[in-house]
Amino acid sequence: MNIDLIVLFILIALNAFLGIAILRKNRRKEGRTFSALIFSVTAWSVTNYLAEIADSYFAAWMFIGTTYALAVAIAYLFFRFSLLFPRESALVSKGKRILIICIASFFAALSFTPFIIGDVKIIDPVNTVESGILLPLFIIFFLFLIAAGFLVLIKKQEGATKEEWFQIRYVIWGTLLTVIGASLTNLIIPLLTGNWSISSYGPFFTVFLIAFTVYAVTKHHLFALKVIATELLTVTIWFFLLFQTLLAKDLEKAFISGALLVFVIFFGIFLIRGVIREIEQREKLEQLNKDLEVANQKLQELDVVKSRFLSFASHQVKTPMTAIKGFACLIYYNAEKLPKPKIKQMADKMKLSTDRTISLVNNLLDLRKIEEGRMQYAFEEASIAEIAREVIEELRLIAQEKGLYFVLESPTYEGTVRMDVQKMREVIQNLVENAIKYTDRGWVRVSVIERGGSLVFAVRDSGRGITEKALPVLFKEYERGSAVATAIQGTGLGLFIAKQIVTDHNGKIWAESTGDKKGSSFFVELPLTAAPAHAETPKNISVTI
Repeated sequence: MNIDLIVLFILIALNAFLGIAILRKNRRKEGRTFSALIFSVTAWSVTNYLAEIADSYFAAWMFIGTTYALAVAIAYLFFRFSLLFPRESALVSKGKRILIICIASFFAALSFTPFIIGDVKIIDPVNTVESGILLPLFIIFFLFLIAAGFLVLIKKQEGATKEEWFQIRYVIWGTLLTVIGASLTNLIIPLLTGNWSISSYGPFFTVFLIAFTVYAVTKHHLFALKVIATELLTVTIWFFLLFQTLLAKDLEKAFISGALLVFVIFFGIFLIRGVIREIEQREKLEQLNKDLEVANQKLQELDVVKSRFLSFASHQVKTPMTAIKGFACLIYYNAEKLPKPKIKQMADKMKLSTDRTISLVNNLLDLRKIEEGRMQYAFEEASIAEIAREVIEELRLIAQEKGLYFVLESPTYEGTVRMDVQKMREVIQNLVENAIKYTDRGWVRVSVIERGGSLVFAVRDSGRGITEKALPVLFKEYERGSAVATAIQGTGLGLFIAKQIVTDHNGKIWAESTGDKKGSSFFVELPLTAAPAHAETPKNISVTI
């Protein structure tokens, strides 16, 4: 066994090991494709050697045909890999890719015919091949695929990150040197000179593919497989010492080489394990760093939200308290001079300001209970329609002051719902108040209907509407429609709390709107748990204010 054959076997083993390692660590498209490329190179190296030493015409023909077919596979897989790495690209249309696959399959099938292999001569020490009539086209197609792959990778360097740029660069150089060397020794020079003895050197050029890939893995995290480089280096040393042991000329050298091999095997295993632990720790640190960045980002967002909320809350508390103080001072210092209707009017405004402050405090308390998971409910059977009537009556004056057509439409079918009456009242009041608040003119309609075993409470208005962008975030904490956020004061907590309450009642709440300034509709759907003993045919009752 000569040294050339030993080196060839080592390179074949390293190629196979590299393909398996990449496939084991990266099962995405680019990983699978690159592994297939490496396996094809490995198989090509094996069949190239077997084609040279085959001692029968049929075996030589089949091995040479397989070598050519694998050359087509290598070219196509490299082209395919260039489209996938580092990110999948649409530089080549699907129709063109299908055409390339068809042409590649056509030439791979022709590799076993006289169109590619004109004839085979069994000559010692190396068999020779005569070219078929279509071999020049075969070579042109092979070089076309390789060149197309290089062009795609070069094009991808323009928009790549610094890390990706280096990865692409080393993949290009490793593949380029391997293809040039193998093409010269296995195709171009033998066909031009008729000397096929140099074809045995083609597989040696795969060392460039291995070296540049390993370097890209080690220095620039290609496939995130740094451990591959360590394993590959360790296995190379193992193979070298193994062959040195087998080729030792005397027992003493064989013993020394064998002992050194055993030592290196154990040392290599510990080295690989150490690298794996180091990589795992680094990955954990990187993940922790990412988690910390995300947490820091969330903290910054919460800080902004907190500042915004405190600004809202302070304004919401300060404004009504200032109004209450002002009216109280007027009454205190001018009680004897002011007429009773004026005092009553001031008292009404003081009540509204007080109610607004109480509502804010209640919202804050409910929010904290929700965040801490301490929201408690006192469930009982009650009528949504009855609660709606009470809320309508309480808000009648506000709607009347704005000149709104305010109507309650409710069926006499008084189904009950198992609910916390006080909490559900907050939900209904919040929705109706919002409808009145965000409707400058027009109407607000409230209805309670039965639908498919559920009661649906609905509030529709002709007000400012909701933009398409605002709808998905409407029920989130501190969120408000941008169109009204500056025009009307509020904390953005009401709908968030309402959703939590409805969800805890096994219900659903949602909003609908056709757009800005086109009105909106809010719906609450709750399961219908009981019906009255004497149900009448439903009919609409409208209370117009």
